[in-house]
Amino acid sequence: MKKRERASQKGHLLIKGWKRLLLADGPRQSINALVLYSFAYSFGFQTHDIPAYWEHSAITAMLLFAQLATVLIFAGSLILLVAAALLYVPLLCYIQGNLKEYVCHKVDKVSLSSMRRW
Repeated sequence: MKKRERASQKGHLLIKGWKRLLLADGPRQSINALVLYSFAYSFGFQTHDIPAYWEHSAITAMLLFAQLATVLIFAGSLILLVAAALLYVPLLCYIQGNLKEYVCHKVDKVSLSSMRRW
């Protein structure tokens, strides 16, 4: 598979979930980020005594780390979505049509060639 075809396939898969990312995960993760920010703000953003954030409670520590992990995963997904949107513009000029149709055509072509080999 060519580099351009792989990029179009990855871009299609990333752009495909934009509604879920922005409309379902976005509001929830922004609330989590605000809670983490207010938590850090209440402790003056101090990094020399991190265990003071959860007051030596294991449950609070696990909850804070789980919230931080989900916010970081969302931030990474958002960065990938922006990168896919930026990649979409040159691909659109190359494809001159619908990205979904292009990817489906290429997948069908690869699956037919693999079936013929069998």
